Amino acid sequence: MTVEDLKRLLAPVCAGLTECAGELNRIDAQLGDGDIGITVTEAASRIRSAMDGLPQDLGKALLLVAQSITKSRASSYGTLLATGLMAMARHAMGQTEIAIDELPAMLESAVNRMAARGGSRLGEKTVLDAVDAIRIALLDVKPGDSAARLADAAVDEALRHFKDKPCKQGRARIFADKSVGLDDPGMVAIKKIVAAMASA
Repeated sequence: MTVEDLKRLLAPVCAGLTECAGELNRIDAQLGDGDIGITVTEAASRIRSAMDGLPQDLGKALLLVAQSITKSRASSYGTLLATGLMAMARHAMGQTEIAIDELPAMLESAVNRMAARGGSRLGEKTVLDAVDAIRIALLDVKPGDSAARLADAAVDEALRHFKDKPCKQGRARIFADKSVGLDDPGMVAIKKIVAAMASA
């Protein structure tokens, strides 16, 4: 994976997040503030503006993407995404390309940093569970496999697994009983991201 690969993935991701903003807001309104679609749309706009100027150093490129998110609308979700990307950036700093089999370690760093920043842990029906599902799926990536498709399938499975469980973190924990049978908005947003990558 190089920065050019990253750019090719970011373009459909930004477009996809913008298109599904209304859907994400509706899902979020069931359990939260109903603004996650606004968060990801503004982040996508900032990322688009930064894409042409991304350096060839993959770590620095990921850091700039993370910083673009922090410059957009302030929200806990945006902060968590940026935190995860910053952790991945540290892993890739100084490299112009990384092997796909390095992604699980990068994602593990992201999960750990996001958990520390959000005061959450795996199993609480949050974005962490979606990201960790991707990490686990990519442990078995083989030559010729599509990492994006494996990630997409993994998040689908995570959404199914947690759908009938209560949310135990964030604003949604206030409505724990109501959250049973509903998807976590942050997990759905991750699904939209990896689905856009898979389609690309």
